Amino acid sequence: PSVAAAAAVAALALLGAGRWWAVQPPQAQATQVSPLEAQADALAASYRQALAAIPQDSVPAELAPALRELDASAGSIRSAIAQSPDAGFLLGQLRRTYALRLELTRQGLDAAGLPT
Repeated sequence: PSVAAAAAVAALALLGAGRWWAVQPPQAQATQVSPLEAQADALAASYRQALAAIPQDSVPAELAPALRELDASAGSIRSAIAQSPDAGFLLGQLRRTYALRLELTRQGLDAAGLPT
């Protein structure tokens, strides 16, 4: 029984290694970016630039959960864009999410009496 079990484990290991090798994407595919992903990247860069101009350490702590949720939503939308590069409506959702994140941050700073 132990010899048969060892043989089965070895066979499964070889099969698993073969499957791992077969599902690896070609390097050229991994570097291709869809036009929608390129637009999302440009939007994200603009968002990061706008966010960098706002003093994040001064944002009221009670806003932190909502800001984290918006950041997580933006990440989910970016993942969805990567999986469905033809779903243009996702870019609008990403734009609205980034705008809401910036607006909420600014409102929090305004409420705290800090300049934005």
